[in-house]
Amino acid sequence: MYALIGRLRREVDALMEGMKRLVVKRSFLVTADREERIEKEGCLIEVWPMWKWLLV
Repeated sequence: MYALIGRLRREVDALMEGMKRLVVKRSFLVTADREERIEKEGCLIEVWPMWKWLLV
């Protein structure tokens, strides 16, 4: 399970709600410096730091 606090937790919860409504199984969340994979309720959220996202 993931350990998130404050704003990031709210962002992940809101993203999960949107993924359920749109029937999406994978999404990305861009942050200032955090990188991780969150698997929850059959969905995958890839959290990328901004510098990595800009290089892609």
